[in-house]
Amino acid sequence: MTKRVGYVGGFWATNIGNAFYDLGVERFLKSNYSNTEIFFIPDAYFQYHKTNKAFDFLGSLDLDLIIFGGPILGSVLAKYEDIFKRLIAKKTKLAFISAGMQRYTEANYVLSFLENYKSHILFIATRDQVTYELLRGTDVPILSSICCSFNLKNFQREFAPITLEEKLTVFSFMKFLSISVSDNFDITKSYRFPVKYQKLFKDTKVVHLNHGTFDQLGPVHFADPTYYSDLPYGYLSIYKQADYVFSDRVHSCAAGLIFGAKTRYFSTTRRSEDGRYELLRQVCCGNIFSEAVCLDSEYVDVQLRNLKEFVGDLIYD
Repeated sequence: MTKRVGYVGGFWATNIGNAFYDLGVERFLKSNYSNTEIFFIPDAYFQYHKTNKAFDFLGSLDLDLIIFGGPILGSVLAKYEDIFKRLIAKKTKLAFISAGMQRYTEANYVLSFLENYKSHILFIATRDQVTYELLRGTDVPILSSICCSFNLKNFQREFAPITLEEKLTVFSFMKFLSISVSDNFDITKSYRFPVKYQKLFKDTKVVHLNHGTFDQLGPVHFADPTYYSDLPYGYLSIYKQADYVFSDRVHSCAAGLIFGAKTRYFSTTRRSEDGRYELLRQVCCGNIFSEAVCLDSEYVDVQLRNLKEFVGDLIYD
């Protein structure tokens, strides 16, 4: 009997990086488990607003299994608890894949949640080792895995179909500040890059990517030139064209690495305070914090095979 499985994703317009791992999870499930029917389920935006007038779309689903991903492991789970109870009453199982902590200080909350729902959760596949270490004491089957955004490297033609006319250097930061070249490496007030990058900035076209344009309530300020959209395909096509990517956003770096760009992550801005950069360490890119690095694709392939085997043993339960 074919199992009906839903993967819950969304919030692309407010952070396009969410689309990268959503698409990666969806393709991972669809390409590996033939005896399942996979559905992409839009997340419950109303859960994040104070209203009692919203239609409970997720709770109304008729599926065998619903999978959640991204930084959902934390107190944010409380927003879904009524939905979980309604699904469980219909014998729907839950699972988490490509999952990370909302905050690493909330491990006790997550462990309590897992204890309460352990008989209804099939598995957890984390996206970083820190999350795994915090939760490994749970009775729920758990695997230390990688972020499924890295699965997009196997689907470049599908998700990055556009070929641009020239190679690019990509900047993707939370704020657009001035860019200068200096041996004084400090980007708290401006983006000052080491002198070794000076020739790079002169010889290639620099493009700024805004990953959160539609998360702004007031005027949005752009660097020149800037690309933004509420869909991921243009972003991914630009990353595919990049020789270098510089960013303080983890999924900007993931996209750069996926498509072969030399990529550098900046951990000195407010964006890094939540520690989600641990997903970059998980793919053996620890040096990304001090220099531009490339992805070890073979290591990623091994991790994806391990994830396939782990999920395959449990998804049909």
